[in-house]
Amino acid sequence: MNITEISIKRPSLIIVLFSVLTLLGVIGYKNLSYELMPDFNQPVVVIKTVYPGAEPNEVETSVSRKIEDALSNLEGVDYLVTKSLPNASIIIANLKYGTDLDKTMQDAQRYIDNIRKDLPQDILSPVMSKVSPNDLPIMSISATSNLPATEFYQKMKDEYLPMFKLLCQCPAVQSM
Repeated sequence: MNITEISIKRPSLIIVLFSVLTLLGVIGYKNLSYELMPDFNQPVVVIKTVYPGAEPNEVETSVSRKIEDALSNLEGVDYLVTKSLPNASIIIANLKYGTDLDKTMQDAQRYIDNIRKDLPQDILSPVMSKVSPNDLPIMSISATSNLPATEFYQKMKDEYLPMFKLLCQCPAVQSM
C-alpha cells in the first residue's frame, strides 16, 4: 500500500497523525528559547609584562619570545598575537571555542612560572586577564559642554542620567 491508498482507506489515521505532528510542533515552538544577545565570544587571554627601561627589540628577544614559546604548548590555543613595545610585552592568546578559560589561565600561569628564571630580573610579574566581548558595554554615551566641570557633572548626574535610566528601563545603566 502506498500513502495515497492509506489516506483514502483510513482518513482517521491521517487526521490523528497530522494532529500529533501539529501538537509536537506547537510544543516544540513554545519550548524554543532565544536570546537577544547570544554568547558569541571567543575566549581570549591577555598576558602583559612590564620591562622598565627596555627597547622593543630587547623586550621581544628576552621576554616576548620566551613567554610565547612557553605558551605554544598550551592546550586549546588557536593562535597567539605578540606585541613588543617599549617597556612592555603584550601577548594575546586566542583560544578555541569551548575551551575552559579558567583552566587555561591556570595552565598558562604555571607555564610562565616555569620559565620565570629565564626571564630578566628587572621585569615586573606578568599579569594575565581574560577578555570577553560580553564584558563590554552595549552603548556608551558621552557629552561635552561649556559649563564648568563640577556644574556639568552635577547637571548630568541629576537631570540627564535619570532620564536615560527611565528610557532604558534596565538596571544595566551605570550611574556616574
